Parts: sequence; structure tokens; C-alpha cells
Amino acid sequence: EQRVREGKGPITPEGEMAEEKYRLVVEGPPNWTSFREFWKMFYDEGAVVVTSTYAKAGGVYDFGFRHDPDHPIESLAEYCLGCYTNLNLPQRIDMICKYIDKYQADGLLINSIKSCNSFSAGQLLILREVEKRTGKPAAFIETDLVDPRYFSAANVKNRLESYFQMIKAKRLAAAVPMNRGTSGSPVTLRSEQGNPGSPVTLRSEQGNPGSPV
Repeated sequence: EQRVREGKGPITPEGEMAEEKYRLVVEGPPNWTSFREFWKMFYDEGAVVVTSTYAKAGGVYDFGFRHDPDHPIESLAEYCLGCYTNLNLPQRIDMICKYIDKYQADGLLINSIKSCNSFSAGQLLILREVEKRTGKPAAFIETDLVDPRYFSAANVKNRLESYFQMIKAKRLAAAVPMNRGTSGSPVTLRSEQGNPGSPVTLRSEQGNPGSPV
């Protein structure tokens, strides 16, 4: 709480994070087999995971659940029903959307893993519905909990960089209606030749192209 009041970011194995660029809600477990390398990709990009559904596999105490010692069996049953992997997809989607709003997250990142269908089943539906309801971008990366063969640092890094570009484009698109080109017409966002991986360029209708962002 003190660090929040002082406007400081998280403390990491690399020291204090100097600049927070992205705030993410993550669906699914992390990659444990190469965790340090996996984690550092986020640190290097200034990305902070504000909450994760993986932390809710052991219960959702932040929603107010507490064990009742006077009714231990009933309380245990309620606890089990509330664990994330026992929730249906609409309940999971509701939870993620609430977290994005509560923590002012920039979007949802799904780490789809091979060895736990309790998480990976239905993730594409979750991604599409969260994007639809929140208007925030969502993306997939693929690793695994226990099998190092499913971890490709280059692939994960490439997908993360593309996702962060998507977040930047969303921010620019939100700011664009407040700006106008030299011709007086609204400024719009376009990518060169329709290629999603190309730089996003600011153009004004009937005007000259601007510089890549």
C-alpha cells in the first residue's frame, strides 16, 4: 500500500521496475520449466501482470469467501465450487472482465498450455468474449507447465511483441478522434499494405501519410 501511495512499481529480481508500460490480466499458469527466461520477457517490455486466473485455482478469497468452522463440510463444498477450474466458461469470463476493469488492465493474455485441459479448454471462446465485452485486446501464447519441449523463447517473444504493438495501436486509436489532419478531416490508423506486422502509420483522410508510429 505504501508503494502504491508513492507511485512505485513492483520489485523484481532485477530490482525495481523503472517504467510500467502495460498492465495485463493473464489466463492460465506460467511456464515453470523456463520461468526466469519467461518472466524476463515481460520485465524487459515493462509489462506487469496485475492478476492471474491461475492464482484463483486455489479459491477466490478476494471475492469474499471465508471458511465457516461451524459448517466445515458445507464450507468446503462451497470452496471447491468457487475454485477457478470448477467454474463454467461464463463465470470465468465474468471474473476476467471484472479484473480488467478493477485493475485498469490494458488487456488479456492467455498462456495456453498442453498439459492441463482444465485451463486450456474453451480459451478461444474466453478470448473472443472478453474482447467483445471490454473492448480490450487479447492474445495467445503457448507454453507448458512441465514439458520444456513446448517452450520456444523466440516464439513467445515474437507473440508478446506483436501483442504489445496491438495495445499501442488501441491506445492510438482511442486518442485519434481528438486529433485532426491538416485538411481538417479526422486522422485514422492504417497499417502498411494491410500487413498486421507492419508499422502503424497515422494518415489523415485526403492528406499526406505521417511517420510510422
